[in-house]
Amino acid sequence: MQFKKIIAEEVAKMTAQLTEELSQARDQLTRACRELEDTRLQLQAMKEAQEAPLVWPAYSDVARRTPPASIPTPASSTGRAATPEPAFCTVDM
Repeated sequence: MQFKKIIAEEVAKMTAQLTEELSQARDQLTRACRELEDTRLQLQAMKEAQEAPLVWPAYSDVARRTPPASIPTPASSTGRAATPEPAFCTVDM
């Protein structure tokens, strides 16, 4: 009879321990799922931000473009010399 009581107590201890471990494992899994979902949402937001069309191009993007082939030339003024306008360039840093 004493042997059955000892076995029952050991089974109860093991059951309580395993129940606690299972609870901890569930908590860890729940946290991992939340982190995974947060990461998924962040990646989705980043992807949508990259795919969004630019409303206005950045100055540096416009400056890198070559001018159109047909640039209208201003009418010559009689008081001006026939020297060309100085060229300007932009430097990206």
